[in-house]
Amino acid sequence: EALAHSYNQAATRLGMEVGLTKVLDTVKRLGVERELPPYPAILLGGTDLTLIEVTTFYQTITSDGFNTPLRAILEVLDAKNQALGRYPLTVGQRFQPQAIALLTEALKSVMREGTGQGVYAVLPRNIDVAGKTGTTNGMRDSWFAGFSEDYLTVVWLGRDDNAPTPLTGASGALRVWTDIMSRMPIHSLQPYQGDDIRRVWYDPYSGLRTGNGCPGAVYIP
Repeated sequence: EALAHSYNQAATRLGMEVGLTKVLDTVKRLGVERELPPYPAILLGGTDLTLIEVTTFYQTITSDGFNTPLRAILEVLDAKNQALGRYPLTVGQRFQPQAIALLTEALKSVMREGTGQGVYAVLPRNIDVAGKTGTTNGMRDSWFAGFSEDYLTVVWLGRDDNAPTPLTGASGALRVWTDIMSRMPIHSLQPYQGDDIRRVWYDPYSGLRTGNGCPGAVYIP
């Protein structure tokens, strides 16, 4: 719920309990190679990243934990279609698929009931997509990164002089993202197929939870 509605205090408290070193290690495993400062503000995105960097770490999430460095060119051919140079892709598993499945479920809730739910004013409601809005202080940056089963799109809106836009992630970048995705033949995200994750209904007040298949929280037994 906190992730879906962008409750910053919850994100900061969780990040501090986990530890900044572990959080930054996870960011690096996702694919961000630059060194980020170990300050609490980093838990709320308090650093500058390029579109390619944000796309890189979301690509790891969309690929069930497998990281593939992004390439704009795979090979260069001569006039006879003979390869002059190749830039092969490398793939490495960075995370277990169970962890990625849980994260994807949380990002789907952003779209169904949180800051990204405006997407379903355009996209069919029977298509599951996942994503996250982002808004910097002073509304200088409007971000949205989201994905379907087959496409990942990342949008940033901002001004060259870093002045306010004034757009949030939901009122700016999400609208552009929705327009782009609505023009492509996207397919609904497929649910995790393993039997080591169960879906249960959990009551946080009583601590009660009921059987497999009920709507509610997802957890690993």
